Amino acid sequence: MPCFEPFMKHSKNPALRESLYRSFIKRASEGDHDNTQVIEDIRKLRKEKAGLLGYDNFAALSLEMKMASNVDNVWKLINSLKDKSKIASEKEYSELQSFANENGFQGKLQLWDMAYWSERRREHLFKMNDEILRPYFPLPKVLHGLFNLTSFLFNVQIIPDFDESVETWHPDVKFFNINDENGNRVASFFLDPFSRPAEKRGGAWMDTCLDKSELLNQRPVAYLICNQSPPVDGRTSLMTFREVETLFHEFGHGLQHMLTKVPYASAAGIHNIEWDAVEFPSQFMENWVYDEDTMKLISGHYRTGEPLPRHLFDQLIKARKYMAGSGMLRQLYFSALDMELHTSTDSWQDVMNRVADEYTVIKPLQEDRFPCSFQHIFASGYAAGYYSYKWAEVMSADAFEAFEEVGLQNRDALAVTGLRFRNTVLALGGGTHPTEVFKQFRGREPSPDALLKSYGLS
Repeated sequence: MPCFEPFMKHSKNPALRESLYRSFIKRASEGDHDNTQVIEDIRKLRKEKAGLLGYDNFAALSLEMKMASNVDNVWKLINSLKDKSKIASEKEYSELQSFANENGFQGKLQLWDMAYWSERRREHLFKMNDEILRPYFPLPKVLHGLFNLTSFLFNVQIIPDFDESVETWHPDVKFFNINDENGNRVASFFLDPFSRPAEKRGGAWMDTCLDKSELLNQRPVAYLICNQSPPVDGRTSLMTFREVETLFHEFGHGLQHMLTKVPYASAAGIHNIEWDAVEFPSQFMENWVYDEDTMKLISGHYRTGEPLPRHLFDQLIKARKYMAGSGMLRQLYFSALDMELHTSTDSWQDVMNRVADEYTVIKPLQEDRFPCSFQHIFASGYAAGYYSYKWAEVMSADAFEAFEEVGLQNRDALAVTGLRFRNTVLALGGGTHPTEVFKQFRGREPSPDALLKSYGLS
């Protein structure tokens, strides 16, 4: 993927794009690495396992331990998003076809043309890129804004360990304490912000160092790990917008770990939370980077201190909705395919063809063998659970809408709503079923309306 996607977006040679695409869709389906029968064996064994435990199929077994609870609820989610996503996707394809034809492309767009022309149209519509935005996101400014937002919303204080009394594994690593409204320390976290390729994997993540335990008189401690470019020649570390978004995401995980009120380590913080609800707080925090007041907090040109200009912020908002229907429909295709593969006894080829007819605008090529490399459901924990991405996103958008409803500039009402979020979503951890947690915060079960609205699909 690190090579495939950039090539498909930027190669001007359609013949090479087609060649690479046709090879890519057949991976893990030929020769010594042919998974064609392997995935059928996995499906068979999973069905047998489910039967031994008294379930009709593996999906029913998997969902017994998830917030969705049953297959019908998953299909209800998928269907609630499908129709509007497909209508939008068909419109996006038509617009992309027109744009390509207007810019020298002849004929009908093929699957290997989509990424290339989508990127060209993105560049045409939005006159910005990472290097234009990066100067406005120096890491210290982003952190200062993130911590201020967190302190305001959840009535806590985030305080650096100025005494440097806690040992760290690298000079760049900083340690912070979180105090409650009474000044009592409730949690702490390590922040390791910079890339060190020789000793640190890429990406960003949050993990637990210590879990909350009243029995052990132990406060929670988290790790927050990033891979920003380190300062060079005295210039501060500058972040891409995607890195800012990711930082907010991982800090959302950290807040659920650190602000837990559950007294038992096995159910405190992020522990024991159902698979399809674990991304809820992290995706919720991402929404704040699209709030204008928050953007003023977290942005400031590294030379002048000027916040991100309004025209660039407006472009970010519009770019978020670009090809949103196609992106949503793609995720629903994967979710439906996963669910069908774990409920149907038909061959995976027949399942894929049936699902593709309903969830794609351009049908897959006959030689497409995508399930053979669908690692999420055959080699990790997302079997009969791929829908979890959209399930949590529905919750996060609905929760953020609670803040929008009271007014994002109404500080008193925001503080009240934020405290309710802290005392429910962030506090109750794995000790309360997430459906009940959401109801305590929102007063009802999640609705997909806010998610559709946020992407311009309502």
